[in-house]
Order: sequence, then C-alpha cells, then structure tokens
Amino acid sequence: MNKNMTYTNAVEQEQYPTDPRVPLDHTFEDERGIIKNLLHTPIYSVAYITSKKGTERANHYHDTDHHYAFVLSGEIEYWERNIDGSNPQSWTFKAGEMIYTRPQVVHVMKFQEDTTFMTFSKIKKDHDHYEEDVKRVKF
Repeated sequence: MNKNMTYTNAVEQEQYPTDPRVPLDHTFEDERGIIKNLLHTPIYSVAYITSKKGTERANHYHDTDHHYAFVLSGEIEYWERNIDGSNPQSWTFKAGEMIYTRPQVVHVMKFQEDTTFMTFSKIKKDHDHYEEDVKRVKF
C-alpha cells in the first residue's frame, strides 16, 4: 500500500495523523502530461481558493470536520495548535504539497505570496453547514 493510501486510511478510521504533511503518490508522466492522485478517500466538498500575499485565512477550528488543502501555486505558512493554546507548530507548504487539518485543532494559514489552493472536506461546505461546525478564534 502506498503512503498516501496509508495516511488517508488512518484518517478514515479516525486515527488522525498529527503531522499535517500529506504524502502524495508518485506522479505518472508520459508524452501527454502527468497524473498525480491526491486522495484515496470519500470527499463531500471541494473548494478553489485564492489568497493575496500578506493575508490570512482560518483562525478557527472545526468540531467534527477535517480537511485537506492542496497548494496549486504560491506558499502557505500553516500554523496549528491545541484548543487550549498549547503546542503551537508551523510548517511551510509550497505548490504541489498537501496539508491535512484534524478536527479540534486551531489553524491559521498565512500567505507569503499570492497563493491558489484547493480544499477537500468531509462535510457539505455551504454557508449553513460550515458555520454549524466552525469555531472562530484568534491564533
């Protein structure tokens, strides 16, 4: 079994990895171009997001939702910590890398340059469903 499938299987079994760096499958490439499989898990919502240099997103946590974010271009300084404020950590993600955010983890994304990314979520992300699950806090 590949590392991505092992990682996403753990998430499906609610054995949430503490490392947000999602291992990705090897890229298949031929004369037509490339194919890169990102996830091996059921997803309910996919969003395409752009963010301008110097801005932030998130500053919240989710009661039950968890999500993946695949960076298409740019760079994200990703921070997370426990709800009680303990254990703050950060990572930098660049184009072609993917972030996983567990439920009940405060997170913030800081954009070091104009950035485009996609999120993949386990819950319906229309406004009402999203607001029911999110708890806004300051990192």
